[in-house]
Amino acid sequence: MDLFKGCSLRFFLLSSIIVSFHAKSDELFKDVRFITGVSMGESVTNYEERLDQDIALTMVNVTLAVATSNWQLSLNGGSSLGNAVISEEEETGEASRYDVDLTLGYQISKHWIIFTGYKNGGTKLLFVPRDAEESDNPDGIREEYTQKGFYFGTSYSLRFEKAGRLALSIAYANFDGINSFQANVDDLDEEEDEEIEFDDLTGTVNGDVSGFSYGLTWSMPLSSNLIFQSKIKINRYQQDIEFNGLTFNNIDENYRSLQVGLAYVF
Repeated sequence: MDLFKGCSLRFFLLSSIIVSFHAKSDELFKDVRFITGVSMGESVTNYEERLDQDIALTMVNVTLAVATSNWQLSLNGGSSLGNAVISEEEETGEASRYDVDLTLGYQISKHWIIFTGYKNGGTKLLFVPRDAEESDNPDGIREEYTQKGFYFGTSYSLRFEKAGRLALSIAYANFDGINSFQANVDDLDEEEDEEIEFDDLTGTVNGDVSGFSYGLTWSMPLSSNLIFQSKIKINRYQQDIEFNGLTFNNIDENYRSLQVGLAYVF
């Protein structure tokens, strides 16, 4: 009988804890919204100090986010859909891109949001010599330009009764640049004592990347849960590099993108 009473007491206590936890969790998550989204669009990369042409890619982005009345945490991942064809003086090839960023935002007023986050993105390239039979690397040489680091910024938004929401954002970024370069030997008659230029660098070259990004987003509710979104984003970065006693400052890296997609709010 005592054993039965002891088991009954433990069962009662456990049930009370479960009911209490469930009630508190309902209270805690009643204002929490979960958001998923997918978008597609065009992205253009410009790195004129290194490449002869812009790289145009079709990008697919997936977003997962959790939001309360004031806070929002979002994870965004993007990847190029297929590769872009590139053409240099002595080589042809293909390029692709990936981006992953984690952003935490806080709404400080009706119109203003401040945010910070971490980004990891990069462009991958494969160069193939036009005359493979006379090349030391007939299978091609790979390059990759990577940026990793933190950013912070602010966003201002306006809501319209029948036209959705328009938001303008600006952010400052401070990244580590990690570049995997091949040698550019366009001129085989180049003298040994000629000054080395940026596109002659080879190997792993690290740099400091900083600059601003600007975004314009329009969101329009299609139903109580489904939202249409379009976004224009411009990144203007400059990289400073020191390599084997040489200094290269203000190397421009620019990105432009236009994305259109849908988001679903749970």
